Amino acid sequence: DSPYYVEFVKPEGSELSPENVGSDDTLDSDANPDTGLTDAYVVPAGEVDDTVDGGLFFPSGTPTPTSTPAAQLGGTVFSDVNDDGIQDTNEPGVPGVTVNLYEGTPGPQPGTPIDSVTTDENGDYLFPVQ
Repeated sequence: DSPYYVEFVKPEGSELSPENVGSDDTLDSDANPDTGLTDAYVVPAGEVDDTVDGGLFFPSGTPTPTSTPAAQLGGTVFSDVNDDGIQDTNEPGVPGVTVNLYEGTPGPQPGTPIDSVTTDENGDYLFPVQ
C-alpha cells in the first residue's frame, strides 16, 4: 500500500486553520497552515479514511457556497470561523475548494498531483486510492 498526502488549495481571502488541534482527529484540520499539505496516509485495501480534513478561516466572513474503489482517502474542508483548528457545530463545510492528491510522502515542494477534486456542497471530498 502506497502512502498518499493531499494539498488544500486556499480560496482567495482564506487562511488555513491550525493543524491537529484537540483530541478528536475527525474534527480537526490536518493541513499544514503554511503549505496546505498533510502528512502521508496509508489506506489499506478495502478501507476508507475520511478523516483528512482542512479548516479554512475567512477573516472577512464565510464565503457564499458555490463505483467503490479498493480504498478511499477523504475528509472535509470547513469554515473555521473562530480559527481554532476544530470544526464546531456552527462551522459549515466549504464547497468548491480544490484538493490535490499526491503519491508518496510530502517534501519541501510537492510534485505533480496524481488526482485533483473539488469539494462538494458540504465541503466533503473523496479520492479513490490503490
